[in-house]
Amino acid sequence: MLVKTLCLVLPCVFVLVLGAPGLLFFLLAASLSPVAEPGPVPAGTTTPPQLLAADETASIAIGSIVTGCVVPVWVLLAVGKVESDNTSGHTILPDGDVSPPIIGPALDGSLPGTRAIPATDGGVLTGDPEWSHAVGPMQILPSTWQRWAHTEGAGPPDPQNVDDAALTAAVILCQPPADLSDPAQLAPALAGYNHSGAYVSEVLAWAGYFETSAASSITADTQPASS
Repeated sequence: MLVKTLCLVLPCVFVLVLGAPGLLFFLLAASLSPVAEPGPVPAGTTTPPQLLAADETASIAIGSIVTGCVVPVWVLLAVGKVESDNTSGHTILPDGDVSPPIIGPALDGSLPGTRAIPATDGGVLTGDPEWSHAVGPMQILPSTWQRWAHTEGAGPPDPQNVDDAALTAAVILCQPPADLSDPAQLAPALAGYNHSGAYVSEVLAWAGYFETSAASSITADTQPASS
């Protein structure tokens, strides 16, 4: 209110003391004042509550599975955001399964920056007996899934289940065990998850966003400010 009052009073002072030229000088100086840049623009997507709960559960459980490893929930949210936009466009069923399943493109060497990776499971997880595909909300390769898959539920772990995918992603990130709340330890863990500098930078940007977001707004994703 004080600022608004001054803005109303000062032009009057300039007119009374200096006349019209004084007012013109005042308005010109005001027009040259710096204007604050707008903040990040909302992306209009949301993090499904079931997925957030799955990431929170995995974050709590990982310490008992991989001794000495810490994976904050905001790290898993960031990985999921980059890998599958946290299941955007898909439905999470009551049992945690994603419908329709999330299956990445065939890794046949045709995509820029990728190498050909033949199928290792006969297409059991992907439906493609020839080429491998990343699967599930955390986009894990079948061969990696076969090695590290974990579940807290009954039955075999399923990469298309948000609970199993979050827990398994946490296990993979913990090879070797590290405190991923430390950015210096998080970056190499992400590079092990995906050998791409651009990928690591993007996940780190989202991790920073989720870490600093208030708990009430963590379900409303916004585009993080570019570094």
